[in-house]
Amino acid sequence: YLQKGTPLTGSTPPSEIDSEASDGAGTPGSAASQAEPAGAHHFLFTWRNAILGGVFAFSLMFGIAGVYVLIRERAMSPPAAVADEAAPGIAVLPFSVRGEELEIWREGMVDALSVNLDGAAEYRTIPSQTVLARWSESVTGNATPDMDTQLEIARRAGAKYALSGAALAMGSDVRLTAEILDVETGESAARARVEGAADEALGLVDALSIEILRQLVSDPNAGSSISLAQVTTPSLEAYRAYLEGEALLRRGDIEAATLAFDRAIEADSTFALAYYRLTLLSSFGSRFGTGSAGESIDKAHQYIDRLPARQAALVEGEWRRRMGDVETGIRIQERAVRLYPEDPEAWYQLGETYIHWGDNAG
Repeated sequence: YLQKGTPLTGSTPPSEIDSEASDGAGTPGSAASQAEPAGAHHFLFTWRNAILGGVFAFSLMFGIAGVYVLIRERAMSPPAAVADEAAPGIAVLPFSVRGEELEIWREGMVDALSVNLDGAAEYRTIPSQTVLARWSESVTGNATPDMDTQLEIARRAGAKYALSGAALAMGSDVRLTAEILDVETGESAARARVEGAADEALGLVDALSIEILRQLVSDPNAGSSISLAQVTTPSLEAYRAYLEGEALLRRGDIEAATLAFDRAIEADSTFALAYYRLTLLSSFGSRFGTGSAGESIDKAHQYIDRLPARQAALVEGEWRRRMGDVETGIRIQERAVRLYPEDPEAWYQLGETYIHWGDNAG
């Protein structure tokens, strides 16, 4: 993996990363960054960059099976995890959008609806990284594939159901439509449509989530507790910055992604999901953010009640490990891969703990 920025050595142990990230080296205004001539950048290979890239490279190229290769001697396999405790999966596919101002919601709806529907009425959602990796294998650019292709993408992502949808700008308003289909039969299981002001996008996502879930389970009271703002942020500005960071991260632009997550936190200092993302980036050498990995995970854990259940488990496992309670951290991480077997971050986190700290477990 190549990184644009100040040259780093490739041999720094993980235990020293926090101190490196917090000493100011390579950050804007530091001596190292001031010494760099304007416009001059170096692209370099480091093991930390390779490890960071591995989260996304494995999910893009090999899926969870690739991550499992790293931990096959000590962990259960993805098929075993699926057979163990995982609920039926829903793959939220990229929306077709009409209206330039809605472009961020093409992939953003994958992130938002995946959060809202995960764990609702005994369903789980396939992680957005996995869905978008499978999508990119079959779809070029912003094309909208036919339904057979969409169902095949969802099937290859490990889902029982596919959620396909569209967003249409109507002046200052927006219309959201969605349909859930069985990936094997193609039969429609639920349909929903909502309309409202574009600046109330978070509320519209909630309304669409609730309506589609109620039809799916034939329960008029299902989903009453769904609130995207409660488990992310009430700030649309912060959430849009977060979605921008997610899109940049998937494309490997670490610098821009880090700065986008920083902007999300500037807009909402309690945005635990953005802190969690910065933990991942700063742990492995991103020199562009404003905090260290330790600071970011502490903040994410401080606001853990503002996280979806899946991300809360990942934060708890990582925080326990950083606090020295490796054994508890591993138990939490092993539970996470059983519940969310298609989640590359869960497998990656467990593999990292085994590789670097497994000998410290009881």
